[in-house]
Amino acid sequence: MEKIQVYAIMLDSMINIKFIDLRVALTCSIISLCAYGSQVSDIHLLSRPAELLADWRVNGQLVNVTVSAKPGYIISKSDYGVTAVGNLVFVWSERLQSRNDNDIFAQMFFVDGTKKWNTDSFPVNIFRGNQTNPKVVPSMDGGFFVVWQSDSAGKNNINIWCQRFSQDGEAVWATPIPVCAFSGNQINPVIADDIDGSILVAWEDYRRGNADIYGQRIEQDGSFTGPEDGAAIDVSAGDQTNVKFVFDNNGQPASLKWKSTRKGFSKPVVVETDISKMPIPEPGIFFLFFLVNYFLIRKA
Repeated sequence: MEKIQVYAIMLDSMINIKFIDLRVALTCSIISLCAYGSQVSDIHLLSRPAELLADWRVNGQLVNVTVSAKPGYIISKSDYGVTAVGNLVFVWSERLQSRNDNDIFAQMFFVDGTKKWNTDSFPVNIFRGNQTNPKVVPSMDGGFFVVWQSDSAGKNNINIWCQRFSQDGEAVWATPIPVCAFSGNQINPVIADDIDGSILVAWEDYRRGNADIYGQRIEQDGSFTGPEDGAAIDVSAGDQTNVKFVFDNNGQPASLKWKSTRKGFSKPVVVETDISKMPIPEPGIFFLFFLVNYFLIRKA
């Protein structure tokens, strides 16, 4: 394992540890090439048992929308994203009141609050079992990616899945792909879109008994950059939970942060590592993408 600098500071009664790696400058120093949703601001999303309530501002004007659950159904976990063409997409899990059997649904709105699709919602995944904790990020073509957790393989074998959709709501990949289908539970996925159109996914992983942090990079065609079932980000003794992406001023993922229970500490330790700990492409491929886009923008 390579040596990296470690330091700690006391902040609000918590210990914060940061792993510093200069390779993070590769991502952080490059200005985002895609200004997602430049018209939209102040987005709020509230989940109620029978509906989703959302509002945002477009050039200062307030817009409100409501998404209703089917009769007899309950909405729970939800998320939203702004696509590359400025539309808003919402995803949520929904189940019958009498059953704990969630499915994942989505809806897209134009910035003025008009539904893009002529339906209340469309199914992202309605496979057997409990599909929940959906997260969404935009794709570069105006569509979006959704990740979620599913216990379709068994109550004690929860896995992470992903599907890509066009802006018309059509699945781009033939079937959802298993981001991680290793034995044991993988839960609470988080997602971020990278500068080249791929996505980064991280989650809590119990394949070793305790909670660890694993991650994966998924290309636009559904292939993986990292090893099958993900790359280990933190497999320290104790539990690593509450993983989140931290974004730079351009909205690009710059680091991962999570809580860790460690021997000798009476309170949870907040650990942060730069994004290079995630599976990343070869630098030559990354710089080629950047240079091509840079000159295309200059030419335009």
